[in-house]
Amino acid sequence: MTVNPIHEELIARFRRHLEDSSAGASVQEASTAHDREAGNADLYGLHVELAALKNEVRIESRQFKQALDRFQELLAARAEEEAPRERQYRQRAEDQQRRTREERRPLLLELLELRDRMADGLAASDHHRPGIVARWLARERAWRAGVREGQVMVLRRLDQILAGQGVRPLPGPGAPLDLEKMRAVGVVDRPDLPNGVVVEERRRGYLWAEQLLRPAEVLVNKRKQESS
Repeated sequence: MTVNPIHEELIARFRRHLEDSSAGASVQEASTAHDREAGNADLYGLHVELAALKNEVRIESRQFKQALDRFQELLAARAEEEAPRERQYRQRAEDQQRRTREERRPLLLELLELRDRMADGLAASDHHRPGIVARWLARERAWRAGVREGQVMVLRRLDQILAGQGVRPLPGPGAPLDLEKMRAVGVVDRPDLPNGVVVEERRRGYLWAEQLLRPAEVLVNKRKQESS
């Protein structure tokens, strides 16, 4: 049987095509398998890195906690060491403040005595009635006015100094009697006032930084009708 050369050429071409297709498929499958293996390797590497990172974070957290605990222990030890020193410092400061207060107390009392004398002198000057001749003398009137003005200025300056040192007067007439800060040196009968209130101050009392500096000497109201 005679074979047609054209047919043989076609068959050869078809065979080469099949071989090329098979080879291409094999290459594609091999490439896909390689990509799959590479992806699996990358995923595995990512898991390994995450596990290592987690372990590293755990180790660093433990180290940080240990360092923090050690720091707190050092702070506590330092506080225990400084506590006696701080108490001694506070005690010395309180002692110094107490000594300073005791040193200033007599001076403030002297200033109060001076103020009392100035206030008494001003009151006496206001109640003084000059004679008929002195009333007509302009020089005499000017001298008395100058003396009074000087007394008022000195008295005002004393009040400013005392206020600057934290000294303030106790409540005066009309206030209820305070046995801790006032001494009743006499009683009066005022029917228009309730019992137990201060009617007059014989000697003004003062507080110094909310503590009693000098007690007040007062006259207290006491109704005779209610007493009987």
